[in-house]
Amino acid sequence: MGQQIVKTLCDQLLKLLTQQSEVSKFNYDQNISTDQRYFDGITIKDNMLSVWFQGYKCDHSNTDSTCFGYSQTNISRRKTFYTNHDVQYQIEKYAFNSGFWLYLYQERIFNGIKIENITLKRFFNMGAQVIAQLDVNGTKDSLEFLEPVVFTRSAIPDHVYIGKFAIRLTNLIGNTILSQNQLASLSQYFDNRFSLYDISYTNALAVSETQVDYIYLDENWIHIGSNIE
Repeated sequence: MGQQIVKTLCDQLLKLLTQQSEVSKFNYDQNISTDQRYFDGITIKDNMLSVWFQGYKCDHSNTDSTCFGYSQTNISRRKTFYTNHDVQYQIEKYAFNSGFWLYLYQERIFNGIKIENITLKRFFNMGAQVIAQLDVNGTKDSLEFLEPVVFTRSAIPDHVYIGKFAIRLTNLIGNTILSQNQLASLSQYFDNRFSLYDISYTNALAVSETQVDYIYLDENWIHIGSNIE
């Protein structure tokens, strides 16, 4: 009986994966998406059904789509690492950086503060080291943050559940010329405008948002495990 249940679940998951769209859009009214085309097919190994996709962010506003992440950097070798979770994700830091790069494709200025660059430099065992380069009324400033990666799940039309992996600018660990009010405004400004650029995928039905474990494997990779509710 147990083997039959597992087979049924695998068959249903395989059907979802084979019918998955090439892009993941969190908001159908916007033109920002995550490229989720498979580059290594669908494989079954060590009782794990696995797929790998690019994960870089694209803007389809024009006839020629603008995508970031494919040519900007080399991807490090992926890790062979599994846990006992029902669903497991491994994400390389370049996927997050592709969102930052596309976000900054447009000029981002508020209250005399210009965001010139945001880069995920590396993962530590406690989170992601993120460097934000600012121009504050003509003065350059570099801010260092140590941020968690957070998994969330949202329903959009047509009974589609989107999984999202987010990094924000909330936990400053270095010095800055910004006042506390300016720093809070930066965090709020970024949080309000960046969600479209988060990594997303379209098959998150029944994946728990609360039973989630985050393991920062090395400076390049994070492993996220969750269970089916």
